[in-house]
Amino acid sequence: MVKIGLIADIQSADRGDKGRCLFRSSLDRLKQVVELFNAEGLDLVVQLGDVLDGNPQDEEGLAQSRSELDRVLEVLGELRCPLEHVVGNHCLALPRPELLRRLGLPRAQRILEIQGRRIALLDSLAVSLYDKNLDPQDLEEAHSALALGQAAGEPWAVDWNGALGERQREWLRRELLGPRRPDLFLCHHPIYPSAARARFLAWDHQEVLALLGQNPAEPVTWISGHDHQGGRALDGANLHWTLPGLVAATEVRGLERQDRDGFELFAPRLSSSTVSGHA
Repeated sequence: MVKIGLIADIQSADRGDKGRCLFRSSLDRLKQVVELFNAEGLDLVVQLGDVLDGNPQDEEGLAQSRSELDRVLEVLGELRCPLEHVVGNHCLALPRPELLRRLGLPRAQRILEIQGRRIALLDSLAVSLYDKNLDPQDLEEAHSALALGQAAGEPWAVDWNGALGERQREWLRRELLGPRRPDLFLCHHPIYPSAARARFLAWDHQEVLALLGQNPAEPVTWISGHDHQGGRALDGANLHWTLPGLVAATEVRGLERQDRDGFELFAPRLSSSTVSGHA
């Protein structure tokens, strides 16, 4: 079994609380989670997006975001296993090229192989209005997806969501049809309506679900963050698990374990008050 620790929506920031988001104390809870992960002898930890909350993208705000990210990475640096990252919407408070460099990522969308298992790390902000570094094609797709969703009154058609987009979906399609299909899918945005509130779903969640469902004999495990409330749902043999946000927690109560298709998955067991709509 491959032992993987998962954590979502740390959203650390040097500011007072807002609604149910406890920004400044999130770092203390992260330290607890790192200690719990280290006690399990994990093979890998994956941070599922929104590692920081972010600030305005002026000179002062960027400097503050860099400092806040450095403090989170210092805590994560205490992990005694490899660490990987997924990009979330708040992460893009820093320009994408700088963010990827600071996180040590060659690119946001990629396949990771560990002990013969393949993990798809996906970028649900590849098409979004958060990313100021989009090329014209992706920017046009983002405006179109948001406008079409808003015209149809879809609850997920909000500017703090995003999409994998046409190009990444084509890449995913090829991976799914290849000789070694991914065994685990990790992404910031949830895609299954019963596993998260509708306003937190990726813009193209229906298209992605259709892709994943082309071979029903192959079960899907999709783990995400973004909706701080969290959620979990089974769709036949498929598991969709939305981790609750660390930033919205009042207490870390140990780890939850989920055995799934050759993986032993660990996530913080959190206590929190009623969660607001912040993501």
